[in-house]
Amino acid sequence: MPPIEQSKWVSVIDKIAQINCDYCKVLKNDGYQWVYKNKQIKIVSHSGNEFIIGKSPLGYELEIPVDEIKDIVPMENLFSEKQWEYNPCMQSEDFYTMREILFNAIANGNPIWIAYDSNNSGYSTRFLSNLVFCRMGATCGAPHIGLGLCTKHGMNSLSHFYAYCSNRKEFRMFAADGRIRELKVLNCEHVYIATEVYERSFAKLIMSLYDNSNGNAFFENVDKILEYMPKCEFNSPITQINLADFHVLNGDIYSAMELYKKKTYGFFLTPSRTWGEACIGDIKFFIKLFEDHLKDSSDYYGFNAQKQKQNFEKVLRILTQSPWIQHK
Repeated sequence: MPPIEQSKWVSVIDKIAQINCDYCKVLKNDGYQWVYKNKQIKIVSHSGNEFIIGKSPLGYELEIPVDEIKDIVPMENLFSEKQWEYNPCMQSEDFYTMREILFNAIANGNPIWIAYDSNNSGYSTRFLSNLVFCRMGATCGAPHIGLGLCTKHGMNSLSHFYAYCSNRKEFRMFAADGRIRELKVLNCEHVYIATEVYERSFAKLIMSLYDNSNGNAFFENVDKILEYMPKCEFNSPITQINLADFHVLNGDIYSAMELYKKKTYGFFLTPSRTWGEACIGDIKFFIKLFEDHLKDSSDYYGFNAQKQKQNFEKVLRILTQSPWIQHK
């Protein structure tokens, strides 16, 4: 039997372990990152596939397939220069600065370290990751859904946020006020327990128009998510279909039609569903959605349900009469 080929990452890990630093950063092919304690990572095999595992300061042990890894680099500095510290003489603008740091951490997927003086459990320090803006509850699986709401009303609207806590090993809510005694932003970005979070935030915002608690900043949220979304997620078929839906919601039927026809009807998104089926499914979903809300006493977030229904019906009519669907 020929010898089993050793992963190239074994030698990389060994070299990094010799460097005088406490942490290393895994750079993934999809643009996301993760942080491990330098001397506590290793490669394991499951069912013939290799994974990197190890301890992380973030309190969550993420297992990463080696074929998803672009590079592993030492972190000479765990923390960036973005830091903030409380003092009793602070003015309101000082808290604005702190909330701006938090907003940017949410937008860019930066983990943070905080010293926090809880009303219930007292003073302690912890790492927080997967920061989520919240105002009337949080959608932890779609952390960027409230970005536009925050910018629309200013950073002071960020009164609370959710994050995965390294101490409690669960998502917890934190106040963005004087209870934060010290704050440091880690020297990494797009660090999440689960990836594709911009894509899922975008899809959640588009497809849950009538039950999204942050919907009163609908267009601002969409614009902000698209501004921060990594290119690989923006170019994904799911995002492109959701973007076509957004164009219809925004009254731009021409741009929507270009996107719906971007791929052939028969292009397979999954083994059991085509691009065309997904596009038509979305359009019929919105027709039914606005039909159900025609009797609302007021236009929801400024949307005219009758007009929106007519726009999606127009798009459906054009597509079903076009060569795009006739050659499926």
